[in-house]
Amino acid sequence: MKLPSQLRVNVITSLGSTVVSTLLMCIAYPVYLHFLAFEQYGLWVLLATVMTMAQLGNFGVSSALVKLISEDFTKGDIEGVYQYVNCGVAWLSASGAVLGCAVLMLRHAIVALFGLGGANADLAFSLLPYVYTISLYSLVADALSSAVAGLGRYDLVSYSQVTSQMLTVVISVVLLNWHFGIWSLVIGNAAGPLLLSLWSLIVIRRVTRSVSLLRLTWDRRRLRRVLNFGSPIFGATIIHTLLISMNKVFVARFAGTAAVPLYEISFVTSFKIRSLFESGFRSLAPEFSRLHVLAPTNVHRSLTAIERKSSTVLRYGGTLVFLTAFLFARFGMKLWLGDRFAPELPTVFRVMLAGVFVSLWNVQPWYTLLGFGRNTQLLFAASVMALTNVGFVLAWPRLVNQAPTLMTVVIGTSLGFLMCTVYLLGEAAKLRSELAAKVPRVAIRRPLFPSAS
Repeated sequence: MKLPSQLRVNVITSLGSTVVSTLLMCIAYPVYLHFLAFEQYGLWVLLATVMTMAQLGNFGVSSALVKLISEDFTKGDIEGVYQYVNCGVAWLSASGAVLGCAVLMLRHAIVALFGLGGANADLAFSLLPYVYTISLYSLVADALSSAVAGLGRYDLVSYSQVTSQMLTVVISVVLLNWHFGIWSLVIGNAAGPLLLSLWSLIVIRRVTRSVSLLRLTWDRRRLRRVLNFGSPIFGATIIHTLLISMNKVFVARFAGTAAVPLYEISFVTSFKIRSLFESGFRSLAPEFSRLHVLAPTNVHRSLTAIERKSSTVLRYGGTLVFLTAFLFARFGMKLWLGDRFAPELPTVFRVMLAGVFVSLWNVQPWYTLLGFGRNTQLLFAASVMALTNVGFVLAWPRLVNQAPTLMTVVIGTSLGFLMCTVYLLGEAAKLRSELAAKVPRVAIRRPLFPSAS
């Protein structure tokens, strides 16, 4: 069974944008470290956790918009599409503003949690309001981007996201060269979401063939649907966000601020490699939502075909790419980071890479379950991962009678990926069985008087 043409385009462009995004990251990290060094860049990474924490204000809205807009657009309900967009943007703006007030009031506590002191603490305190403002606008930009994805144009989402990232890197590097210091990253990260949101508004208008750029329509029923669908995703997002931030705090407190970039580089680089394969699966959620409306009886056949193709790609392509990265980690990172290379980085990276490779096998089940509205299972999967990760780090002193280290946190992260993957694979198998049971069976007509053999 061949994939639908638009789905193939979405998969290919997602892969291409991921490659470009990875190259941008490879360029950006050495430049950032050259101008800021590990101490200052570690401070930025800690501040960026506030941007990650801002995802708590998402409430699963972005994922809900992808599915629900896909359904209405398939039915030809353009007014419903705009009502979903407006509901999502309004909710994110309101929830983000509330969280922003909390960040402002808790600035001293946040800086203390990071374990910062002296000039770093003063700088972090002054930067926090700006960092959170960027985070709030990023939520809105992400919602608009999700609306474009729900319209079936993940290819245009890919183009806009990689262009946004390119703008961020270019502005940051130029300002670093002009000696703006860590403020360069603040300004650069503010420009990206602005471009992304403007582009998304234009695309939504063109795809829906609307006469106006904005249609301020509202529907409480649709808002309730967004929040009801997004609630489990919101729970999973909370867990993911807190876990990522907690791991960085663990590293800062147990191994020092300078060790945070080692964790960050290993984590982000491993996931960039994973995203080379994950990017193609992001189109599955709106595709399965569309099939539910157009051809519900063909869903099982489509799922089986997609799983067969994805399994082949991951088994051969994924294993080859991850194994190559594992074997050439030291050489590649020395070449990449130059005089900023840290001797302990390859070992940290390899342990993280092993865990991320295992997590690669839960990507297809994750997006499939999302497309079929099995959000509760995604919440449980995130819980399993977090409990394993944090439980291992906290149990470490009792297990070996010594304080946790950077490597302790990395091993805990990888074990969390493992348990999450096991759970999601099991849930995907249950879903396949349920869909197979709903496929109409063709009755076999037997002759009334069978001939003698």
